[in-house]
Amino acid sequence: MDITEFPSGVIEHLGWYVYRLIDPRDGSTFYVGKGKGNRVFAHMRGEVAATDDDELLSNKLKQIREIRLAGLEVIHVIHRHGMTDEKTAYEVEAALIDAYPG
Repeated sequence: MDITEFPSGVIEHLGWYVYRLIDPRDGSTFYVGKGKGNRVFAHMRGEVAATDDDELLSNKLKQIREIRLAGLEVIHVIHRHGMTDEKTAYEVEAALIDAYPG
């Protein structure tokens, strides 16, 4: 079952968070990001909204599309949550990008 959004009670407790998107076909991290609310799920909505002839379709969205066409779903991992400011989220995001250079 693919989760497409957090319940409102969860959003209240998450605050700023840092996450990874993982390709289930090989376990590789293909994106590290930070956000609030349902940001982690926005990438999947972007892929659905994009057209096949969209020249601006990013590598990230292309990979999400390939995963879905294979009958799979992107794995989402929230690494740290509850941060109260964006500056801290940026720092954690930078550390994860270094750890998972995908």
